[in-house]
Amino acid sequence: MNEIKVSLFRPKDSDVFYMQYREPVSGRKIRRTTGKRSRRDAMRVAATWESEIAAGRGERPGKLSWEQFRINSKTSHSTAWPTRRSPRPSVFSMCSNEP
Repeated sequence: MNEIKVSLFRPKDSDVFYMQYREPVSGRKIRRTTGKRSRRDAMRVAATWESEIAAGRGERPGKLSWEQFRINSKTSHSTAWPTRRSPRPSVFSMCSNEP
């Protein structure tokens, strides 16, 4: 696996620094805010994130690839659908005056 390097940048319209890296598999840029205004503090946050990514803990929750979603859905959902539903009471049976 390629070594992931996290870089820092600050957009012109922002007071805080952002960090980013390029995902080796898809080539997408993954960005996250550091929430810090000073470069020194932002570098510390980026170094922590880089070490989490290297250890495999830096994944973004809720962001699955399509293949991973398909694998998860096949293993977590039952493939057997119910054969029939329970009968619903009709409007006419609820309004009837019969005891």
